[in-house]
Amino acid sequence: MLLAAIGGILIPSFAMPASFQGVMKLSPLHWCLEAFYGLFLEGGKLKDVLLNILTLLGITLLIQVITLYTLKRKNLI
Repeated sequence: MLLAAIGGILIPSFAMPASFQGVMKLSPLHWCLEAFYGLFLEGGKLKDVLLNILTLLGITLLIQVITLYTLKRKNLI
């Protein structure tokens, strides 16, 4: 529930204080929601949400690199 609130799913971003809006940009849920709004609600094209998709791919890559490093450090792979 907390991550959904931070990501802007439970509470709209315009209703959040400025400090939370900065933290919200770190959440993958925020980037997914923005891409969804851009494609389906605003009738955008794929190029309109390309920044959101690239950001999500970057977050995914970062998490996978951290996981790989941690598993290697613990000799699990």
